[in-house]
Amino acid sequence: MSRSATESGFLDDILAHPDDDTPRLIFADWLEMEKRESARADLIRVQVEQGKIGRYDPNCEMCKIRGVSPSRCRCCKLRARSAFIREHELPKGWHGAPENWFVCDSPAPPRWKGEDRHVAWCELRRGWIARVCCPFDGWLSCGESIATAHPVERVRLTDKTPWSGKWSEEDAKDNLFGWWASASVGDGQSNLPTPLLSLMIKDPRAKRVITPEDHRGPGYEHGCVTFSTPEAANDALSDVLLMAARDPSLLREKADPKRGARRKKA
Repeated sequence: MSRSATESGFLDDILAHPDDDTPRLIFADWLEMEKRESARADLIRVQVEQGKIGRYDPNCEMCKIRGVSPSRCRCCKLRARSAFIREHELPKGWHGAPENWFVCDSPAPPRWKGEDRHVAWCELRRGWIARVCCPFDGWLSCGESIATAHPVERVRLTDKTPWSGKWSEEDAKDNLFGWWASASVGDGQSNLPTPLLSLMIKDPRAKRVITPEDHRGPGYEHGCVTFSTPEAANDALSDVLLMAARDPSLLREKADPKRGARRKKA
């Protein structure tokens, strides 16, 4: 998607302040006044209000069944308006995601793994894609364009699951959960490219880390990073996926350390 310098400036401000509604609302005003994109501006305003009051009112019967009725409570009216804008007023593909990526304002079900029509699920929050659920290859091909155009907060890979197990008796009763860079360890679902795993090594949530320099024996030669819970392991993966998507040079430097050294000298 091509953007003007002014629009890019607004987007940079939104990406730099993802929790602040003000840059989003200022951008909505600019869209309406300067670009005559009232539908896009309206969606931002509607979803910003949703972010403040919540998508569902616990006292509303329609909200309790996750229905949509514009004649019910304020939450219902906002959900109905958001759905109408997306389905009838905005041009197809306005968000920049591929056609087989499902984009809506509802979160992906916890165990959603993709389907025939859609390989990814994108949740809209406050006018932009905030959460992505997709396969690893899908993120590799589209992650950079999505993460640099939207203030994405979280990425969940449908085909990656942290390894679970123990390294030694020192781990007591608790399993560790993590990621391996070596194909000789893990089941494929817990393996990541070495450059990506290298970005995770300094994560403060990491419980145990083996770097390629540790030389622990067969299977460990490319390193691994483990965490106390699967949630922490998945959070760490989401963080490095977004970090690498927004600055691809990080992966190139991890794959070729000399490149990073040359850039620092320059």
